[in-house]
Amino acid sequence: MTSGDKIARLNRFFLKQRRFKQFRIPKYQAGISFKPEQSKQGNPHFSPHKFVTVRDVRGCAYHTFHIKYPMYRTFTFLFVAVLLTIGRVSAQSQSPKFIQFNNFSATFEIPAGKSWVIHQIFSNFSAGTLTNADGSKSAIPVRIFIKTLNGDIKTDYAGNRYGPQVYQSNSSSATVAYPIVLPEKTTFSLVIVKGDPGNCSAYDGSGYISFYEVTNQ
Repeated sequence: MTSGDKIARLNRFFLKQRRFKQFRIPKYQAGISFKPEQSKQGNPHFSPHKFVTVRDVRGCAYHTFHIKYPMYRTFTFLFVAVLLTIGRVSAQSQSPKFIQFNNFSATFEIPAGKSWVIHQIFSNFSAGTLTNADGSKSAIPVRIFIKTLNGDIKTDYAGNRYGPQVYQSNSSSATVAYPIVLPEKTTFSLVIVKGDPGNCSAYDGSGYISFYEVTNQ
């Protein structure tokens, strides 16, 4: 039996069993090759029930699939079951949260058994406009700083002490990098100010936190 006959025979087997419909792509865009198995005497022979490689052209890339026939359904079932389990665990272990706060409510504590993955802290673009000496106008920036972290004071703008900045309306590059991961029982507070360091005051607007609350495993 020639290699062409072997390929034709295996293609007929695939169509009959309908196990490989995902590989049905245009002619000359797919190839099926066989890996010879060694017999006890050391002579290679074709064994379609041992090993097959299907090369699938999708776009410009080749994808090689190695399938052991007798265990095909078992491995497929286990693989799908694992993926579904991972998906359910991922969906159950984290929950998206969104909190609005101001300078009177900006104190937080991570619950026991949870962690927070903070993706963004933000506020308004401007606290108003400022008229410059040349008559032009510029926006008054809004900033958010970490005020305290686990009881340690980080920011006291009245005393010109500034801790990590998590938001600046006119320069996103001047803030700490996100995401920020905080473990269980972490306590922290934020303060929202307007203006620039050395010449700022409390801002009476709101801030917002977008994060995932993750259940610790």
